[in-house]
Amino acid sequence: MRTTRKSLPALVAALILLLVANITSAQQAKARLRDAIVAANQNFVAAFARGDGAALASLYSQSGQVLPPNGNIVSGRHGIQTFWQGAIDSGLKQVKLQTVDVVGMGNTVAEVGRYTLLRGGDEVVDSGKYIVLWKLEKGKWRLYRDIWNSNNPLRNQ
Repeated sequence: MRTTRKSLPALVAALILLLVANITSAQQAKARLRDAIVAANQNFVAAFARGDGAALASLYSQSGQVLPPNGNIVSGRHGIQTFWQGAIDSGLKQVKLQTVDVVGMGNTVAEVGRYTLLRGGDEVVDSGKYIVLWKLEKGKWRLYRDIWNSNNPLRNQ
């Protein structure tokens, strides 16, 4: 196919429009993915506020793992339920989560965020950052690997 000088600007314009459409589509897909992860986090926050370790564990994949700071890896829903129920029973009443970034595609994405843990009232117990690997299972985003660490200095025990 030969292009003439007159058709070249039209071809360039069409290519630019196609590029802009692809960029816009990718941005919209990332926004929808972020919204889905934020919604899943809202379920986590609500279950935590209810003090419901079983509901928290149900948000993880069957092979989910919690990687708490200064502790061993906790695997499987039963272990995760026990872990979170223990945290709640120790006096933690609320968690605040703020999604900073969501990256990835397909059935696995990574979320980077900030957390705040509170006791009764507004007493901040801890705050820090986290990374969660999420897996899409049967149409639902589930926590697959959950790791966090504190912004507070390590205390001598």
